Amino acid sequence: MSNITVYLHLSTQTAPKTSLNAQGGIVYALLKDEASTEIFFTFLENQGGSGYFGREIIPFANITACLTGADLKQTIPAKRFLKAFSVSRSVNNGGFLCACPCPMPRRRLGSLGSQEGGNSRLAINGPEAFA
Repeated sequence: MSNITVYLHLSTQTAPKTSLNAQGGIVYALLKDEASTEIFFTFLENQGGSGYFGREIIPFANITACLTGADLKQTIPAKRFLKAFSVSRSVNNGGFLCACPCPMPRRRLGSLGSQEGGNSRLAINGPEAFA
């Protein structure tokens, strides 16, 4: 018998792209592991663009782990979220991930905003975001 992970689809959503000249959106899905209560995240489509992204299914815990040691009162560089992905190495993953608000009980990633100089950074929604 093989060890195939079965995921239950919770939702598919489209987040608007956040770079200054970007058009379209990032389509992503939230999944649940059938054998546990863990939530997973995956990119499905880059609408209106040709930028590569990883289709890796990652545990939401990987995303929140990227915030360990971060000052949540400051904006956070999108590249910090690249380490949430263990297989996919696309440089777009961090920025695309930050564009996707991921609703979770008492947890919500903020929205990505373009800063001066074109650097993408994440702002966390409120001080209770990761309480």
